[in-house]
Amino acid sequence: MASPKTPTTPDQLARSIIDLVTAYVDEARRGAHEALDEAFSATLALSRRAPQKRRWTPQESAGARSRRRSTDEISELEERLLAVVCARPGESMAAFSEELGQSVPSLQRPMSKLRSDGRVRCVGERNMARYFPAVGRRSKG
Repeated sequence: MASPKTPTTPDQLARSIIDLVTAYVDEARRGAHEALDEAFSATLALSRRAPQKRRWTPQESAGARSRRRSTDEISELEERLLAVVCARPGESMAAFSEELGQSVPSLQRPMSKLRSDGRVRCVGERNMARYFPAVGRRSKG
């Protein structure tokens, strides 16, 4: 005699298989929902603890970040830069920045002005650029 849980007909076997698969899919779905809930709650907890970005006030922006240099300051830096280029032709911008005690980016604008005025010429590109006083051109002054 067969036990009550053992299917005896093909229809009963099919029904048992369907019930087992349904139970398996339900359990997998439940586990996936729990994993998602756990992942999202952990993400929310982290985002609540994450520090907010600090917003700069207009006063802080003007002073702490950077300030615009006046035309006179740039002109004075141009003349100092031209003197260094004349004293050490063929050097890189990094060498000039060390000599003048300025950062390379702070010398970009004065150097561009010197080049556009025809007072300095450049050989090479980017990090390999070397600067020379312009020969045969009248310098301002």
